[in-house]
Amino acid sequence: MMDTSDRETENAVPITNHQTAGYAFLQEMYEDPYYPDAVLDQCRAVLLRLCETIESDRPSDLATLYVLTRAATAEFNGLQAEFEAAGSEIETVARELIADDFCLIASAYGFAEADSEELIAGRDCERGVMARKRMSSSPQTKAATSAGWRTSALESALRMS
Repeated sequence: MMDTSDRETENAVPITNHQTAGYAFLQEMYEDPYYPDAVLDQCRAVLLRLCETIESDRPSDLATLYVLTRAATAEFNGLQAEFEAAGSEIETVARELIADDFCLIASAYGFAEADSEELIAGRDCERGVMARKRMSSSPQTKAATSAGWRTSALESALRMS
């Protein structure tokens, strides 16, 4: 397990916002052995990259912030298979804790009025990965997937901008 100081030095660009620079993202998840630290490190890196991007791009309005957070949400969705491989998943509690950190980030960068649901729009919350795996052989699931039912948040966000 990587300690906090090791994870801090991974950042290519130092975060200057005093509320996010030293914040222990996903701390409650790190404290729960159900969530694998190695995957949480990747999740934490997503949040840190979001902070770095907000600092470098300086979104001028909520719509621009939402594009950035939807891209980060898509990265979280992409990590679900790694959670599953480790015997875990991004379930309701995890989604709520992740959403809390998205809200903290938005507030720290001057977007306290950001809607929490919009910040994490595009999250894959219909079913956990393990439940989807059990259903993956159903004709309905195959048809929905082949019809492009699960469009990534980044693709959606780019079409909106």
